Amino acid sequence: MYLRGFYQSGKRYTPAEYTGSIDEQGRKEYESVPGEYNTEIGDDWFLCRLKFRKIFDLSGLSFSIFLEVNNILDNQNSIIINPVTGRAYEYGDDVPSGWNDPRYPDVQARLHHIHSILLDI
Repeated sequence: MYLRGFYQSGKRYTPAEYTGSIDEQGRKEYESVPGEYNTEIGDDWFLCRLKFRKIFDLSGLSFSIFLEVNNILDNQNSIIINPVTGRAYEYGDDVPSGWNDPRYPDVQARLHHIHSILLDI
């Protein structure tokens, strides 16, 4: 049996603050705080992994059975840190103006990008 614990301090991020403006879709506008590049730290990471291995012999052959459980405590570690809230992004959170917010989908962004590529050809 093998039990492994993993701890890592939070990832750095640049905070974003409300500019006081609201765009034409009703979305609040947030921008990075000038001069505060990577000054904040997100939540720490922690997880435990459990592995079990049993080896047995049968008719001159060696067999093994494995059981592995990752994140046995089911910790929700933040992968994408929302600079507005300082924690993991969750649907419904406000996000910086440069992010595509699923509440206000930017359906024109991809078409504009494709159009620019075509103009470069």
